[in-house]
Amino acid sequence: VSPKSPPKESVTDIFQKFAPDDTGNNTNPAALSDLDPIIAQMTSFENGMLTTSVPQSLASLHLNAINALEGVMENLNDAQLYNTDPVIAFSGISKYDKDSTAMMTALQNLANAINQKLKS
Repeated sequence: VSPKSPPKESVTDIFQKFAPDDTGNNTNPAALSDLDPIIAQMTSFENGMLTTSVPQSLASLHLNAINALEGVMENLNDAQLYNTDPVIAFSGISKYDKDSTAMMTALQNLANAINQKLKS
């Protein structure tokens, strides 16, 4: 999966398809397989980051971004364990919002530092 072909649905959309109906029943575990293209895209992005050389001054921000990305990927992979380990699955789903915000912050911090470097 490349940035030119982004996943058709967001994680939130997929979690909504998975969620129980208004009665609290009828979860749709099959919907969680729709996370696969998102996980694949994130894995590709992470692999690119892991092979990118960065100056020492950006190393900690770069590592923070990679670690945050890994945390979100772990949440999504955990969510897919619903049929075999619902506790882990719900843990991943419940952590997703906080971890995705942390990932966006880490990536923004890295981008800001790179922009500052380029301006100086």
